[in-house]
Amino acid sequence: MHDEDDADLRAAIAASLEQPQPEAASSPASATQLSGNPEVLTGFSTRFRCYAAAAAGRKDIDATGKILLPQSALHALLAKLSEMPSTLLLRLSHEGSAAYVGVAEFVEDAEMSALLARVAGQAVRSDALPRLFRGGPLAVCFVPRWVRAALLLEPSQPELSCHVVSLPLAAALRLQPRDGTFAAALALEGDVRATLTELMNRFVAVAAGDTLQLSVSGSCFQVAVLECRGLLHVRGGAVGGGGGGGGSVPVDDVGSAGPGSAAAVVVPAVCLVDSNVEVEFAPSAAEAEAEIEREIELERAAVRQAAVEQAARERQAAAEQSACEATAAAGAAREAQEREAQARREARGDAAAALPAEPAAGEGVTTVLVRMPDGPRISRRFDKAAPLRLVRRWVEASSPAEMRMVDFELVSTYPRFVATEQNAEQTLEQAGLHPQATMFVKEPAED
Repeated sequence: MHDEDDADLRAAIAASLEQPQPEAASSPASATQLSGNPEVLTGFSTRFRCYAAAAAGRKDIDATGKILLPQSALHALLAKLSEMPSTLLLRLSHEGSAAYVGVAEFVEDAEMSALLARVAGQAVRSDALPRLFRGGPLAVCFVPRWVRAALLLEPSQPELSCHVVSLPLAAALRLQPRDGTFAAALALEGDVRATLTELMNRFVAVAAGDTLQLSVSGSCFQVAVLECRGLLHVRGGAVGGGGGGGGSVPVDDVGSAGPGSAAAVVVPAVCLVDSNVEVEFAPSAAEAEAEIEREIELERAAVRQAAVEQAARERQAAAEQSACEATAAAGAAREAQEREAQARREARGDAAAALPAEPAAGEGVTTVLVRMPDGPRISRRFDKAAPLRLVRRWVEASSPAEMRMVDFELVSTYPRFVATEQNAEQTLEQAGLHPQATMFVKEPAED
């Protein structure tokens, strides 16, 4: 795109220094108030339009916990805060989801305009983009892809809220790799502690539930944050001290929590800057899924046994009450109810029996994990060329007999994909769900 083509974008986003600045925020919170987690210091009244930095050519921040903001946002923060914290921590939120990040760079407004034009194209000219304040510059940010995935942003209008926060200083983390390849990659690096320290230094804060992208020897691995422990009396990101100033994050004992975490408590999110973090690794997600599958099979066996025992008791009760006409009617009614429930179970069982045999794990095989509406998760392997129709049939067959499974959708959040009746003949590989897919069932809205 030529300079004259996006001149209007540049003019709009570069207006920050010429516009009236927002009113300054009140003085920092007291020490008593800072016991919250997180403590919100200030925020922007407008929502930010959010784009993936990699889509704009900035892949360098993809494996980090830092984002790009326009320089005009820095001017707005200076107007709001009496003093900038030594560590700037931001909470990005959208409809109940949140991600905690730092700022990799406050980009010149003209350069931010060029990035915006590159990723949004001509369509952005007709779009009502948010502004930092009325008549001010555009409110846009560029983030790592894992942040967009964590926030479940609406693709057509990916907007989020942004607040400056302080967080307890990290003392311990419990992490879970997706599979065993991450541990193997760390071992090949030689010094596991030094490698892990370097990886975690790319993040200024983490929250329980985050799925971090960690790059080792050119390969990217997904590692989930299961639990954060922090020191409530020491905070990162606070105004006037009480946190790190940008130092490294030394990783302490890898594999078990030591005495340094004794004063720490479980918190939703922690600041990693200038912290001494003890890291414990949980069994990989693949191992956890296998354990869930075993538990599900045990539950099914128990249900089958209970059904056999129940049928035996009912037959005995029917035989004992056959001489009594009054109880015979009641027994007939109970038998009719049982036949109806059994018919529903058999219908689901027939659907399950019609599925092809589950393939063994290996190349060309996709593992699908589905969270059902009533809470439990189910897992099964399919050939990568299997149509989504088989996955839907398996989910329907695995659901309880009383559950309504009509016109439901299977939704994958990362990568974003919705499996419906309309695209049921598309294969798992074509849908981008190979070699592993995590999905949830979205039931149709009530009429």
